[in-house]
Amino acid sequence: MPNLNQTIDRSLAISRGVTTVLDRRMKDAAAAYVERTRRAQASYATPLGPANGMNFQQAWRDWCEYGVDFAQRSVLFWDTIRERGNNWIAHEAAGKPPVLAYRYEVLSDGRRFERVGDKVPGSPEAPLSWDAIVAKFRDCASVAARPIAQEKIEQAQERARNLESLDDATMLLKALTQ
Repeated sequence: MPNLNQTIDRSLAISRGVTTVLDRRMKDAAAAYVERTRRAQASYATPLGPANGMNFQQAWRDWCEYGVDFAQRSVLFWDTIRERGNNWIAHEAAGKPPVLAYRYEVLSDGRRFERVGDKVPGSPEAPLSWDAIVAKFRDCASVAARPIAQEKIEQAQERARNLESLDDATMLLKALTQ
């Protein structure tokens, strides 16, 4: 069993060593910070000095233009916030009606369908057959923004049919994008 006095002396020596190292590192860090701050201040202040040809009138004009731009953007921002608040208050006062409520559909030729459809094809009550899904997919693909080649459509159709056997579902998308 070590001597208690030796243990205490060793503990104090370690503590003094740690304190000395910490003190030295803190002083070095403070000196490095002061030096970096001086260099940054010197490099920032130098271009603005009159000896370097800085035009203070131009700097003042630039600052004023910035202030005007800031004020205009602030007014626009707060006006938008005010309008949103007014819209919200009006919506609350109206009893929070649905924002998107479709009672009927107006077609391009002006006809209206006002009756609610039951068992719409593709709904859970009337699921589409595989052939109907394929026909719908081909119809949509025919008017795509970027034309899709026929073989890619067939490849995607085959991968969709065998989706459970694919290692990765992104293979279906790759059939259309590659």
